[in-house]
Amino acid sequence: MRRALIDCRAQDSDLADIMRLISHTSLALCCCLLFGTGVSVSWAQSPDRSEDRSEDMSEEILPVDSHHDALLSALIRCIDAPVEAWGHASPELTLDWGGALPFMEASVSAYLLAEGIALSSGGTGGRLRIDVDEGSLVYARAPRRAAEPLERRIRIGLRYSLMQPGGGIVASDSCLETRSSLHDRRLARSLADPRWSITNPDIPPTGRWLRYLQPTVLVAAAAVGTYLFFNLRSDRTDGS
Repeated sequence: MRRALIDCRAQDSDLADIMRLISHTSLALCCCLLFGTGVSVSWAQSPDRSEDRSEDMSEEILPVDSHHDALLSALIRCIDAPVEAWGHASPELTLDWGGALPFMEASVSAYLLAEGIALSSGGTGGRLRIDVDEGSLVYARAPRRAAEPLERRIRIGLRYSLMQPGGGIVASDSCLETRSSLHDRRLARSLADPRWSITNPDIPPTGRWLRYLQPTVLVAAAAVGTYLFFNLRSDRTDGS
C-alpha cells in the first residue's frame, strides 16, 4: 500500500512536469508567433520605396529652395502687404531690422530694390520697421507613409510697421508664416549653408531599422510579460 502510494505520487509528479513543459512550450511558441507578427506588421506598414522612386522618376523634377531662399520666401510673404501699400512712386524707404535672422536683412533689401523701391540709410524718407520674433528651420522625421524620409519645417513670426516721412502710419500688423516640405537625406545636405546655424540644421537619423525596431520591441516586450505572468502563475499552482 505504501509502495503504491509512492508510485502514485511519482506518477503525479511526472505528470505535473509534463504539463508544465507543455505549458512552457506553448507559451514559448506564442511568444515566437507574437514576435513574428510584430516584424510582419512593421514591414507591412513601411512604405514601398521602390514604387515611390519609380513614380518620382516619371514626374517632372522641380527645383527646391535652399534653406536661405526658403527663409527669404517666407519673410517676403509676410511683408508683401507693406510693400504693396508703399508703392513704386513713393519716396525712399529706410529698412529698420530687429530681432532674429539679422543676416536676412541684406536679402530683404535686395528684394525691395528689385521691386523698384528706393532704399535710403537716412531719415528723410519713409521707414519700414521689421521685428522678427521667431525664425526657425528644422528637420524632423517625416510621417511613415511619406514619399521622403525627412520633413523640413519653417516657421517665421514677425511684426512690421510702415511709416510715412512725416511719421504717419501706413500699415502695421503681425504675420506668422509656416511651411513644410519633404526631402531625402542627400538633398537635405545639399541645401545647407554653413555660414549660419539656422541654415545648417541637424538631420535626424532615418534608417530602416528604426521603422522595424519600435513595433518589434513593443510586441516582444508584451510577449515576454505574458510568458512571465503565466510562468509565475503555473509555479504558484504547482507549489500549492
